[in-house]
Amino acid sequence: IRLARAFRVVVLFPELNQMLTGLASAMKTVFWGMIVILSFVVFFSLVAVQMIHPINKHLDHNGCGRCPKAYGSVWSSACTILTQTIAGDSWGTITLQVIEDSPWTI
Repeated sequence: IRLARAFRVVVLFPELNQMLTGLASAMKTVFWGMIVILSFVVFFSLVAVQMIHPINKHLDHNGCGRCPKAYGSVWSSACTILTQTIAGDSWGTITLQVIEDSPWTI
């Protein structure tokens, strides 16, 4: 019954109907955008596990517990990539050491 009342309110106010329709369309676009971004993150995580982890595991990380395994699996690599790009965290701790050791990884 309450859902029918809410639907009736949406029908009574065409502006509200347009706003809800636009919101639904925007959410669909945001969803597919997130799928594309996560696909790129997974792809680059796979590349990082194959190419960066062998370099990273031989570096001396000065007591950092997470650094040697930052690119050890696809999950930890994805977490590292997302943490570094979204939060801007650990660039100097993990990535700069890898770049200084192997400049081609930039």
